[in-house]
Amino acid sequence: MLFPGGRAVPITLKELAERTGLSRQAVGFILRGEGHFKDETRERVLKTAADLGYRPNAAARAMSSGRFNAIGLVLSTLGWKSNLPAALLEGIRNALLECDLHLSLSWFRDERLAEAGQMPKILRELAADGLLIKYDSSVPGPIVEALTRSGVPAVWVNSKRRHDAVYPDDFQGAREATARLIAAGRRRIAFADYNPRAPEDHYSSTDRQGGYAKALEEAGLKPLVVTPGQGLPLAQRPAHIREWLGQRPPPEAVVCYGDGEAWPIFHEALRRGMKVPDDLRIAFFGEGASPATAPELETIPLPNVEVGRRAVEMLLAKIRSPRTKRPALAVKYGP
Repeated sequence: MLFPGGRAVPITLKELAERTGLSRQAVGFILRGEGHFKDETRERVLKTAADLGYRPNAAARAMSSGRFNAIGLVLSTLGWKSNLPAALLEGIRNALLECDLHLSLSWFRDERLAEAGQMPKILRELAADGLLIKYDSSVPGPIVEALTRSGVPAVWVNSKRRHDAVYPDDFQGAREATARLIAAGRRRIAFADYNPRAPEDHYSSTDRQGGYAKALEEAGLKPLVVTPGQGLPLAQRPAHIREWLGQRPPPEAVVCYGDGEAWPIFHEALRRGMKVPDDLRIAFFGEGASPATAPELETIPLPNVEVGRRAVEMLLAKIRSPRTKRPALAVKYGP
């Protein structure tokens, strides 16, 4: 690779200073937009830097400032523990671009994250000033303890905690989604959660069911909760759905934990000759708008873009004041 001017290596700050007849300190001030210099001097330095393809030495800048101008996103090597939706990454990216910061993304084994003294090392390895921790379920206690002891600036993403955490307000999302179904005239509304994880593994299972139940309670309606738990094999779900969907009178709407429940319920409804959404409205928590392959289904869009943005904002505040605990933030769902 050749740099501008046919050079095999990039130009250094020292060479740039020699080319412009200024000191390294003066050139450094101008490149950072600091100091008081004549307009023609600034233009000469900036034009020379652009023509020669000058790039700041990130390592040297980090050593002098004590900042890498980057944050790290830490995930588990076990994919089911650290799902990374595109919308969440978009929110993180947009927030970082606004601040001219970079993202270092890495996966770690649980055992390493839990080891004493590992968090500061990970921070250095990622060349980051703070960490976003993306663990969706089954967070080992030693990892939480290790992060607390380390003093490393960190924010939990999609994890419901009292401090230093940003997550979707699933209770509010389910409550409002159910209330919309009630407002549309539906009275027999079910809640379906076939998630194989135990409810205590992630707050969303309990909060989505709780928000659904609250909306029904406020409307004076009875809940129909379908949560067979971890013991029901995947192959037995269709028969289970067939059983409760075939009761008389049948449900008029279903709030689903996710698309894993919505699709088999949709297929069973069609098999039974039910019209969706006329006879049965099916709403599920997911990304973006309703799927093009089945516009009859209704998506309850997760606020992941906003979660990512607010997580970055909280982490930047933590970096400025690492010892200050920030109140957890539950991000509201949109209309």
